[in-house]
Amino acid sequence: MNKQKLLLAFAGLALLASACGKKATKAYYYTVDNNTSHKMNYKIYQWQDDYNSNLNPYISYTLQPGEQVQIPSTQFLDTRTYYQEWYSDDYEYTNWLNRQHIRDVFSAAFAPSPSNNTGVHLDIMHDYARQLCLSGSGTQTTWEAVNGWNFVNGSLGDTIWWAQMNPSQKYHQMVFNKDFNCHFFYKEQNTGVMTNYGFYLRTPDEGTPVGSTVGKLYIYTANDWDSLGNITYHIWPTGDGGYKVSDTMLVAFGDKGTWTMVKTDTK
Repeated sequence: MNKQKLLLAFAGLALLASACGKKATKAYYYTVDNNTSHKMNYKIYQWQDDYNSNLNPYISYTLQPGEQVQIPSTQFLDTRTYYQEWYSDDYEYTNWLNRQHIRDVFSAAFAPSPSNNTGVHLDIMHDYARQLCLSGSGTQTTWEAVNGWNFVNGSLGDTIWWAQMNPSQKYHQMVFNKDFNCHFFYKEQNTGVMTNYGFYLRTPDEGTPVGSTVGKLYIYTANDWDSLGNITYHIWPTGDGGYKVSDTMLVAFGDKGTWTMVKTDTK
């Protein structure tokens, strides 16, 4: 056997060994179980930007109470991270929750695979947070201060009231995003320089009961478990027996102050 034939023979044996060493991906089903008493909308996105923008859902289901669907593994790539959400038509029951005292950070990401194929139960808790912060089907809201008072040098006993403030001192804005990354914009009182302060929003551990007239949310730093403040908003009954949240909220923010804010922009 000449040298060229010998090299080809070794190459063929290497390919055969490689093929024998590979195992076929085991087929499975990713189960979505609506274990609630509500009709639920369930969506999977292939890309985080699509999830954040409510664009191009890859898989969509409407599940009746108690209904279960099984998504075949052929729909997924083992190496891909996907993004999922579920919500009722009125957005009062959703997975858009980041509970106050549970040390976990909200994430819509999941990575189905043969070893991670147990699926998801659409466990839900009643809460108006998504209605307030995303206007239901929206992806972002912006709120601006229209009244309130500021701390001076972070001191509770030393405050400046709205009527005494100049335009820079009055400027306080909050932006809520679907990915739970939120921003507080304000202008430094002495210099007027714009500051962008990132924070995490957290929702009540037990949700907000149906028919409540007041709801609360909590403001946390990105890497800290100490609350920086809270948000109080009102919930109003509608003529059809449902509820809607106010376009006004009261924000108490750490050593910065307390303000009444109104919704000025919705996407």
